[in-house]
Amino acid sequence: MSFSRLLLAAAGVRAAMIAFGAWQDDHFEVRYTDVDYTVFTDGAELVLGSQSPYRRATYRYTPLLALALTPNVWLHGLFGKALFAAADLLVGVQIRRILLLRRTPRQLADSCASLWLFNPLAINVSTRGNAESLVTVLVLGSVIALLHRRAAVSGAVLGAAIHLKLYPIIYVPAFVAAISLDFCDTSVTLSETKPGTRGKVTAVVRNRLLFTGAACLVYICLGAVCFLWCGDEYLSEAIFYHLVRADARHNFSPYFLLLYLTPPTSLARAVTAGLAFVPQAALLVVYAFRFGDDLPFCMFVQTLVFVSFNKVCTAQYFIWYHALVPIVLPSSAALLPKHHRRAAVRCGLWLASLLLWLGCAYQLEFRARPVFVTLWLASLAFFAANIGVVLLAIELHVSTPLFKNARLARQRCIGMHTCEHEEVDA
Repeated sequence: MSFSRLLLAAAGVRAAMIAFGAWQDDHFEVRYTDVDYTVFTDGAELVLGSQSPYRRATYRYTPLLALALTPNVWLHGLFGKALFAAADLLVGVQIRRILLLRRTPRQLADSCASLWLFNPLAINVSTRGNAESLVTVLVLGSVIALLHRRAAVSGAVLGAAIHLKLYPIIYVPAFVAAISLDFCDTSVTLSETKPGTRGKVTAVVRNRLLFTGAACLVYICLGAVCFLWCGDEYLSEAIFYHLVRADARHNFSPYFLLLYLTPPTSLARAVTAGLAFVPQAALLVVYAFRFGDDLPFCMFVQTLVFVSFNKVCTAQYFIWYHALVPIVLPSSAALLPKHHRRAAVRCGLWLASLLLWLGCAYQLEFRARPVFVTLWLASLAFFAANIGVVLLAIELHVSTPLFKNARLARQRCIGMHTCEHEEVDA
């Protein structure tokens, strides 16, 4: 099937789910639409009334999102879902584009993109009305810009992503590490001596400054616009709240039980919230230096670790790293037959622990049964499953630098798969 037909089929699936969600909302106790979508719509209605969207309780996003979703009020209530689903499809196009830029065979690139286009979690999150796909479009857009060696454009797009949602700031060290000597000259091979190294060092510094400067400028400018519009409410609700956020409900994190048992203003909660950042920050920096030259894989590992160690972990966070899986899969030995069982076991454990958590959460939320300890143990199991996936991904990954010798690395990876298949045939 051609990629255009895959894209059309994926669009049809999303349209059907949006229609089904509207029907379920009208006929079932458990609504399909995410509560965040209602918050977005209420914020958009306030914006149309020339008021701050933060007058709606729990609106903790950029006011620009409420502005973009005003058609929910004056056009149709499903406009936002259609927008998020369209962004979801664009993510699939971007995944394919990144793989083709990295010289992945077209058929393999189409197959990997389809993993996202028909990912049940991605379909569910966007059609329920969650805006994660908009952030993912910007994150992948910054990678594409960097692949075209447009450091300033890449930084500007990433700055916009950080404004829309704070988490992409974790990628800044990895992007800076990726802008290395080889970013300025990809013609150097393993056997060649780098000519003009001093000049390229200057170029590296300049491009890193362009990237970080553009990212900061766009983030500050967008923030200034929102601050002039909404004042201190923007700072407290859209920025500072997420730095100290400590939700105990719908939280997959092992921290949830401690957050639930401690009062919001207690010292124990403040210490927990602060200490939770320590392992995250340390691992993000370590992985940036370790895998920075292989940017997509570095981003995947960083995201999975960040989500796993975060004090708040909800289902839509999984989208952050699910969108990166198709990009790193072609350079993973997990595709080899001899590793299929190990990969399947780790993925199976991840899914089983997720279902275990959901089962316990259902008993707590909808049946009001006191299963807090059981739910906490399920959270620990899910955390362990995530760490298992990280370790296996690192073990089986074939280094594929974003710039230097990318073709040679790609050939080594393809050759590895070819040799394996020949061995199996023999």
